[in-house]
Amino acid sequence: DTGQIDHPDLDEAYTAGWGVDMVSDDYYAGDGDGRDSNPTDTGDWCGSDASSWHGTHVAGIIGAVRNNDIGIDGIASDVKIMCLRAVPDGDERDKDVANAIRYAADNGARVINMSFGKSYSPNKAAVDAAVKYAESKGVLIIHAAGNDNSNNDETPDYPNAKLSDGSVASNWIEVGATNPSGT
Repeated sequence: DTGQIDHPDLDEAYTAGWGVDMVSDDYYAGDGDGRDSNPTDTGDWCGSDASSWHGTHVAGIIGAVRNNDIGIDGIASDVKIMCLRAVPDGDERDKDVANAIRYAADNGARVINMSFGKSYSPNKAAVDAAVKYAESKGVLIIHAAGNDNSNNDETPDYPNAKLSDGSVASNWIEVGATNPSGT
């Protein structure tokens, strides 16, 4: 196994200068086309595809106006939402995840929602370093355990709280779900 990942845009990504292994390059491809996740490029984050809809939905649950007798009540009063698109079209690149965590931690985030995951992490150390950085700034990370009915203790889902150095992130909450049939 060479560690290569089959990805339809891989050659184009390297040509454009924002390859998946370029974890130290903080800002790249910021043209608003929605293909990248440069934290300073909001692009069209509000609903052009399923990944955007999900983030908007989650933000609505958290920050909906409370006690106005319209729709749902948000979880928190006086919440501020920082919208960062770290997952372009369901392709969770480690560089993008790490950069978004650092950007959020540097710009006042107190809680980071990461409702995404993948079964392979080619540069887990970069994400782990960003998680530790967020931890040093008192930022809580909430992560979804996934929707594929797998046991994450036996088959890892990334990113996760088990860091490459053997430690466990203390600023991490993993959220799972079940249904009445147990599947």
